[in-house]
Amino acid sequence: MPFLPRLLLPALALLAQFGAPFCAFAMENSPPPPAAETDLSADEIMRRALLRDDVLRRGRQRLECDLRIRTERVDAGGAVLSTQAKEFTVRPGPDLARTALVALDSGRTAREKDAAEARKFLAAMDLQKLAPRFRMTRAGEDTVQGRPCFVIAYAPRPGARYDNSEEKIMNGLAGRFWVAKEDYSIIQSEGSLTAPVTVALVASVWRFDFSYRSQPLPTGGEPAPAAFEMFVAVKAPLYDLRQRQTSTMSNYR
Repeated sequence: MPFLPRLLLPALALLAQFGAPFCAFAMENSPPPPAAETDLSADEIMRRALLRDDVLRRGRQRLECDLRIRTERVDAGGAVLSTQAKEFTVRPGPDLARTALVALDSGRTAREKDAAEARKFLAAMDLQKLAPRFRMTRAGEDTVQGRPCFVIAYAPRPGARYDNSEEKIMNGLAGRFWVAKEDYSIIQSEGSLTAPVTVALVASVWRFDFSYRSQPLPTGGEPAPAAFEMFVAVKAPLYDLRQRQTSTMSNYR
C-alpha cells in the first residue's frame, strides 16, 4: 500500500491541506470595515486569524527549537505494541527545504529520509492551509491558556475537490479552532473524520483524529506550535493498522 508511508507521517499535510483557495480569498477581497466582535462572522474571524498566523510564522523563522516525534502502534484495545521516537534540533533556513534538522543524540544532520519526515511535520504546522475545504460557523467563546477566544467550528464542504488520498481525508474532517479575541492568534485546534474514507481499491481510513496546541514564545509571548497529536486507523484485507503519533516542539531560542 504505497499511500501508507505518506499518510502516517506527522506532516500528512494535515494542517497543510487547508490553503490555496482561502489565501486567494484573503488577497482578492479588501478588508471589510471594522465590526464589533459580536458582529464578526466565522469566515471573517478565520480570515483575520490566517493573516495573523502568516505574521507569526515569518517571525519564528529566526528561531531554533527542538522537535520530538513519537510514534506508537497500538492494538484494538489501545495497548502499545511498538514505539519509535526521533528527536531533532530545528535550525531554520531561508525556506523549508533548507531548514536543517540535527539529531539530538548524535549532533549530526539528519539523514535525508528522516529530515523529510520531520520537514513534513513542520509543513503541517502551516495553519494558513486549513480553511477552504470547510464550512465555518461560530460555536461560542472559551478561555484557553488564559486568553479569551472565539470558537470556530468547521465541517466538510460538500463537493470539495481532492487530488490525492490525503486531500480526500482532509475533506472529511470536522472540528474546531480556538482564536484569541485580542489579536486573532490561533491558540489550538482539533478535528476528526466524520465517516470512513476509502483511500485505495480495498483500503479505508476508518478513524482519523488530530489536535494542535500552541505555547507562548519566551521572546515575547507570541503563540508558537507546541504539540500536534494524531491517531489513524486503516483497514484492508489482511491488514489492520492503528497508530498514534505525537510531535512536540520546545526550547525555542
